[in-house]
Amino acid sequence: MDRHDNEEARKKVRNTFSITKIQKQICSKTPELGEIFTLLYERSIDYGAHPNERGASLSTEIKHLDDGGVEFGTIYLHADGMQLDFAVRSAAQVGLWVLRIAQEIYPLRTQALGMDHVISDLCRRF
Repeated sequence: MDRHDNEEARKKVRNTFSITKIQKQICSKTPELGEIFTLLYERSIDYGAHPNERGASLSTEIKHLDDGGVEFGTIYLHADGMQLDFAVRSAAQVGLWVLRIAQEIYPLRTQALGMDHVISDLCRRF
């Protein structure tokens, strides 16, 4: 909670909660969810969390001009189509992963709420 107090606190939080440490903990406790975490994390990096070819190419529009030139444009907001479908599906998979982790952390609570059946049903769909 003190992350923004000073530079030392910021560095301590970044070191304590590094993606490598988090990933290692998840993989050691629940290997199946660790594998899914890694896939979803890498996908988010590959498709836009960091500038790279995959993220850029999905939002690049190439027009071949009559004079033989080429014009490159960037799509900022996608309409219905493959990119939006992929983003919505990925967001749903991340949400489902969060529910599965909650199920691991709070098994009695998720059972009491009947969420274990809902989560299982959702897992079959994705």
